[in-house]
Amino acid sequence: MEDILRPLYQERASKKETLGILLIEKRKTDSPVTDDLDAILFIITSNNEVPVFVKQYEYKEQRAALYIASEQQISEWIMIGTNRRTVDWVLNGKVLFDRNEYVANLKKRLLDFPREDRVKRIGIEFAKLIRRFKEGKDFYTSNHHLDAFNHVVHALHHLARLSVLENGFYPEVTVWNQVKKIEPSIYRLYEELVGSQEEINKKLELLFLASELYVNKKVDIGSTHH
Repeated sequence: MEDILRPLYQERASKKETLGILLIEKRKTDSPVTDDLDAILFIITSNNEVPVFVKQYEYKEQRAALYIASEQQISEWIMIGTNRRTVDWVLNGKVLFDRNEYVANLKKRLLDFPREDRVKRIGIEFAKLIRRFKEGKDFYTSNHHLDAFNHVVHALHHLARLSVLENGFYPEVTVWNQVKKIEPSIYRLYEELVGSQEEINKKLELLFLASELYVNKKVDIGSTHH
Protein backbone atom coordinates (compact mmCIF):
# COMPACT_ATOMS: atom_id res chain seq x y z
CA MET A 1 0.00 0.00 0.00
CA GLU A 2 2.90 2.33 0.72
CA ASP A 3 4.03 2.05 -2.92
CA ILE A 4 0.58 3.07 -4.14
CA LEU A 5 0.48 6.10 -1.84
CA ARG A 6 4.10 7.16 -2.44
CA PRO A 7 3.30 9.80 -5.12
CA LEU A 8 0.80 11.40 -2.74
CA TYR A 9 3.13 11.71 0.23
CA GLN A 10 6.10 12.74 -1.90
CA GLU A 11 4.06 15.61 -3.30
CA ARG A 12 2.92 16.64 0.20
CA ALA A 13 6.43 16.33 1.67
CA SER A 14 7.62 19.00 -0.75
CA LYS A 15 5.20 21.57 0.68
CA LYS A 16 6.71 23.83 3.34
CA GLU A 17 3.58 23.70 5.54
CA THR A 18 3.79 19.90 5.87
CA LEU A 19 5.14 19.02 9.33
CA GLY A 20 4.84 15.25 9.24
CA ILE A 21 3.45 12.31 7.30
CA LEU A 22 2.51 8.95 8.80
CA LEU A 23 1.21 5.72 7.31
CA ILE A 24 -1.28 3.68 9.31
CA GLU A 25 -2.08 0.25 7.87
CA LYS A 26 -4.94 -2.02 8.86
CA ARG A 27 -3.79 -4.45 11.56
CA LYS A 28 -6.69 -6.90 11.41
CA THR A 29 -9.88 -7.61 9.48
CA ASP A 30 -12.10 -5.25 11.48
CA SER A 31 -9.95 -2.28 12.43
CA PRO A 32 -11.59 0.73 14.14
CA VAL A 33 -8.21 2.50 14.01
CA THR A 34 -8.44 2.82 10.22
CA ASP A 35 -12.26 2.74 9.84
CA ASP A 36 -11.79 -0.64 8.13
CA LEU A 37 -9.78 0.99 5.34
CA ASP A 38 -6.59 -0.77 4.25
CA ALA A 39 -4.46 2.27 5.05
CA ILE A 40 -4.55 5.91 6.09
CA LEU A 41 -2.01 8.48 5.01
CA PHE A 42 -2.03 10.97 7.88
CA ILE A 43 -0.55 14.39 7.15
CA ILE A 44 0.02 17.08 9.77
CA THR A 45 0.24 20.64 8.49
CA SER A 46 0.92 24.08 9.94
CA ASN A 47 -1.86 25.54 7.77
CA ASN A 48 -4.85 26.28 10.03
CA GLU A 49 -7.15 27.60 7.29
CA VAL A 50 -8.54 24.10 6.67
CA PRO A 51 -8.48 22.22 10.02
CA VAL A 52 -9.37 18.83 8.48
CA PHE A 53 -9.40 17.43 4.95
CA VAL A 54 -10.27 13.82 4.06
CA LYS A 55 -10.24 12.10 0.68
CA GLN A 56 -10.63 8.39 -0.09
CA TYR A 57 -8.90 6.35 -2.79
CA GLU A 58 -9.53 2.88 -4.21
CA TYR A 59 -7.06 0.74 -6.16
CA LYS A 60 -7.45 -2.96 -7.04
CA GLU A 61 -9.91 -3.67 -4.21
CA GLN A 62 -7.76 -1.82 -1.71
CA ARG A 63 -9.06 1.32 -0.05
CA ALA A 64 -7.09 4.12 1.53
CA ALA A 65 -7.73 7.62 2.83
CA LEU A 66 -5.70 10.79 2.73
CA TYR A 67 -6.27 12.50 6.07
CA ILE A 68 -4.87 16.01 6.54
CA ALA A 69 -5.15 17.87 9.85
CA SER A 70 -3.63 21.09 11.14
CA GLU A 71 -1.36 20.98 14.19
CA GLN A 72 -3.88 23.24 15.97
CA GLN A 73 -6.68 20.75 15.31
CA ILE A 74 -4.53 17.84 16.50
CA SER A 75 -3.68 19.66 19.74
CA GLU A 76 -7.40 20.20 20.31
CA TRP A 77 -8.23 16.54 19.64
CA ILE A 78 -5.53 15.36 22.00
CA MET A 79 -6.58 17.73 24.78
CA ILE A 80 -10.35 17.28 24.51
CA GLY A 81 -10.25 13.62 23.50
CA THR A 82 -12.74 13.93 20.63
CA ASN A 83 -10.61 11.94 18.17
CA ARG A 84 -8.77 9.21 20.08
CA ARG A 85 -7.51 7.62 16.87
CA THR A 86 -5.12 10.56 16.49
CA VAL A 87 -3.10 9.39 19.50
CA ASP A 88 -2.96 5.86 18.10
CA TRP A 89 -1.89 7.15 14.67
CA VAL A 90 0.93 9.28 16.07
CA LEU A 91 2.18 6.60 18.47
CA ASN A 92 1.92 3.60 16.15
CA GLY A 93 1.98 4.98 12.61
CA LYS A 94 5.00 4.57 10.36
CA VAL A 95 6.74 7.94 9.98
CA LEU A 96 7.35 8.69 6.29
CA PHE A 97 8.34 12.33 6.68
CA ASP A 98 9.24 14.42 9.73
CA ARG A 99 10.15 18.08 9.36
CA ASN A 100 12.48 19.30 12.12
CA GLU A 101 11.49 16.25 14.26
CA TYR A 102 7.94 17.56 14.72
CA VAL A 103 6.44 14.04 14.80
CA ALA A 104 9.21 12.73 17.06
CA ASN A 105 8.61 15.53 19.57
CA LEU A 106 4.82 15.08 19.43
CA LYS A 107 5.22 11.35 20.05
CA LYS A 108 7.56 12.04 22.99
CA ARG A 109 5.00 14.41 24.50
CA LEU A 110 2.28 11.79 24.18
CA LEU A 111 4.46 9.11 25.77
CA ASP A 112 5.65 11.40 28.58
CA PHE A 113 2.10 12.74 29.08
CA PRO A 114 3.11 15.87 31.07
CA ARG A 115 1.23 16.45 34.30
CA GLU A 116 -0.28 19.71 33.00
CA ASP A 117 -1.80 17.92 29.99
CA ARG A 118 -3.01 15.03 32.12
CA VAL A 119 -4.71 17.29 34.69
CA LYS A 120 -6.56 19.19 31.92
CA ARG A 121 -7.74 15.96 30.27
CA ILE A 122 -8.89 14.54 33.60
CA GLY A 123 -10.88 17.72 34.33
CA ILE A 124 -12.56 17.62 30.92
CA GLU A 125 -13.40 13.91 31.19
CA PHE A 126 -14.74 14.29 34.74
CA ALA A 127 -17.03 17.16 33.66
CA LYS A 128 -18.41 15.00 30.84
CA LEU A 129 -18.93 12.11 33.28
CA ILE A 130 -20.89 14.26 35.74
CA ARG A 131 -23.08 15.70 33.00
CA ARG A 132 -23.95 12.30 31.51
CA PHE A 133 -24.52 10.77 34.95
CA LYS A 134 -26.84 13.59 36.06
CA GLU A 135 -28.82 13.60 32.81
CA GLY A 136 -29.13 9.82 32.99
CA LYS A 137 -30.54 10.02 36.50
CA ASP A 138 -32.99 12.74 35.44
CA PHE A 139 -34.27 10.55 32.59
CA TYR A 140 -34.47 7.57 34.94
CA THR A 141 -36.58 9.41 37.55
CA SER A 142 -38.86 10.57 34.71
CA ASN A 143 -39.29 6.90 33.62
CA HIS A 144 -37.52 7.47 30.28
CA HIS A 145 -35.46 4.33 30.72
CA LEU A 146 -34.05 4.00 27.20
CA ASP A 147 -32.77 7.58 27.26
CA ALA A 148 -31.35 6.93 30.72
CA PHE A 149 -29.63 3.80 29.39
CA ASN A 150 -28.01 5.77 26.58
CA HIS A 151 -26.60 8.34 29.00
CA VAL A 152 -25.33 5.69 31.40
CA VAL A 153 -23.43 3.98 28.58
CA HIS A 154 -21.75 7.31 27.78
CA ALA A 155 -21.12 7.98 31.47
CA LEU A 156 -19.35 4.63 31.83
CA HIS A 157 -17.17 5.43 28.81
CA HIS A 158 -16.13 8.69 30.48
CA LEU A 159 -15.51 6.83 33.74
CA ALA A 160 -13.35 4.34 31.84
CA ARG A 161 -11.30 7.09 30.18
CA LEU A 162 -10.93 8.86 33.52
CA SER A 163 -9.50 5.68 35.02
CA VAL A 164 -6.99 5.33 32.17
CA LEU A 165 -5.95 8.99 32.46
CA GLU A 166 -5.60 8.68 36.22
CA ASN A 167 -3.09 5.89 35.64
CA GLY A 168 -0.99 8.08 33.35
CA PHE A 169 -2.07 6.83 29.92
CA TYR A 170 -4.01 8.27 27.00
CA PRO A 171 -7.34 6.49 26.39
CA GLU A 172 -7.10 4.45 23.20
CA VAL A 173 -9.80 3.62 20.65
CA THR A 174 -10.21 0.22 22.37
CA VAL A 175 -10.50 1.81 25.81
CA TRP A 176 -12.24 -1.17 27.41
CA ASN A 177 -9.20 -3.36 26.76
CA GLN A 178 -7.19 -0.84 28.76
CA VAL A 179 -9.75 -0.61 31.58
CA LYS A 180 -10.02 -4.40 31.86
CA LYS A 181 -6.34 -4.42 32.89
CA ILE A 182 -6.25 -1.16 34.85
CA GLU A 183 -9.53 -1.17 36.80
CA PRO A 184 -11.45 -4.45 36.22
CA SER A 185 -14.34 -3.42 38.50
CA ILE A 186 -15.32 -0.62 36.09
CA TYR A 187 -15.10 -3.09 33.21
CA ARG A 188 -17.52 -5.39 35.09
CA LEU A 189 -19.98 -2.49 35.47
CA TYR A 190 -19.96 -2.05 31.70
CA GLU A 191 -20.44 -5.80 31.20
CA GLU A 192 -23.38 -5.70 33.58
CA LEU A 193 -24.99 -2.85 31.67
CA VAL A 194 -24.69 -4.29 28.18
CA GLY A 195 -24.84 -8.02 28.94
CA SER A 196 -27.22 -8.52 31.85
CA GLN A 197 -30.64 -10.04 31.17
CA GLU A 198 -32.24 -8.01 33.97
CA GLU A 199 -35.08 -5.65 33.12
CA ILE A 200 -33.71 -2.29 32.07
CA ASN A 201 -35.14 -0.38 35.06
CA LYS A 202 -33.62 -2.86 37.56
CA LYS A 203 -30.32 -2.81 35.68
CA LEU A 204 -30.20 0.99 35.75
CA GLU A 205 -31.15 1.16 39.42
CA LEU A 206 -28.20 -1.03 40.42
CA LEU A 207 -25.79 0.74 38.08
CA PHE A 208 -26.68 4.19 39.37
CA LEU A 209 -25.91 3.05 42.90
CA ALA A 210 -22.57 1.52 41.89
CA SER A 211 -21.62 4.38 39.56
CA GLU A 212 -22.34 6.98 42.24
CA LEU A 213 -19.68 5.40 44.43
CA TYR A 214 -17.13 5.67 41.62
CA VAL A 215 -18.09 9.26 40.85
CA ASN A 216 -17.60 10.21 44.52
CA LYS A 217 -14.21 8.47 44.53
CA LYS A 218 -13.11 10.50 41.49
CA VAL A 219 -14.18 13.92 42.80
CA ASP A 220 -10.78 14.90 44.20
CA ILE A 221 -8.77 14.01 41.10
CA GLY A 222 -11.50 15.26 38.74
CA SER A 223 -11.58 18.70 40.33
CA THR A 224 -7.80 19.27 40.37
CA HIS A 225 -7.93 21.43 37.22
CA HIS A 226 -9.71 24.76 37.70
